Amino acid sequence: MRRFDHPCVLKLLACFVSGRQLWMVTPFMGQGSIRSVMLRHFPQGLEEVVVASIMRYVLLGLQYVHKNGGIHRDIKAENILISEAGQVCLGDFGVAATCLASLMDHHQQQQHQQRSSAGGADVAPLCLGPPAELRAKTFVGTPCWMAPEVLAPQDDEGYDASADIWSVGITLMELALGKPPLARLPPMRIILNTVINPPPTLQDSPDGRKFSKAFKDVVSACLSKDPPARPTAAELLNHRFFKQAKGSAFLQSHLLSGVPQQASSHRARVKKGSKEMMQPAVGGSGRKFSEWLFPPGEGREGLQRFAAGAAAEHQLDAIAAGPSSTAPAAAGDYIAVAMADAGAI
Repeated sequence: MRRFDHPCVLKLLACFVSGRQLWMVTPFMGQGSIRSVMLRHFPQGLEEVVVASIMRYVLLGLQYVHKNGGIHRDIKAENILISEAGQVCLGDFGVAATCLASLMDHHQQQQHQQRSSAGGADVAPLCLGPPAELRAKTFVGTPCWMAPEVLAPQDDEGYDASADIWSVGITLMELALGKPPLARLPPMRIILNTVINPPPTLQDSPDGRKFSKAFKDVVSACLSKDPPARPTAAELLNHRFFKQAKGSAFLQSHLLSGVPQQASSHRARVKKGSKEMMQPAVGGSGRKFSEWLFPPGEGREGLQRFAAGAAAEHQLDAIAAGPSSTAPAAAGDYIAVAMADAGAI
């Protein structure tokens, strides 16, 4: 995440280790995930123009990620975040934690090889990110949204960015219908259905809403079982379905009007300098995690000072700021979330 810098990709501002936990500091997206907004206010699904508007932002972020050699691997409504102003971006905490475990295994092997070649010298490897071959062969994601080639690889070549496009197709259906196809099945049956059966198709909603041919066509294109036949993110952005997409002001008025900020419902604000900064909270999926909320208006320098003070107060093992020297584009709170067991770091 640290090497990605795009308005439609959640920015990693800083990271540090506390005990056996890796903490990641990002801008706070006050409305949480699209999934949490839907569960509370739109359980039957969203209007077609709202779906197009949200997913256009997702595709802009995904186009950037793919262009820079990344694969998101877990695109779904729960990983699409939205601010109070209607700004949409991709986040991916669950997969980041899984990547960490694989990356640590890889670096342990690398470190052993370096020590051996140096005659036993303790040489620490440089941690730049997971190698492409490791990232593209790891079984990561959520079954409902995972591509057939991820669930049942046919060879040792793994998968590529087209696996994300399958997830885009499933997410389009999720936003339109309120849940992904096969959602009621247990994980193993989801896997078998995805691998063996024809791909799902978008049908008109049970509540009587009818979807356009363009919408059904774009879903079908994404859900081709032949990965090379799927369009790229850039090609999808030119699809006629996304010509109706609106901006953040539209999403604020049509999706978020009357929706309270997430923080007011399940997060307590944390004052600067408080000795009770670490608090339990519940995410949109019901998962429990710990978080810190940083005060607004601090900018990157203030964030670094605050995080450094927190590191000293809580006897944190390490702290590292993000690579950019500029303040984040969006003003407001920052949030630090405990992501994974990092005891081996």
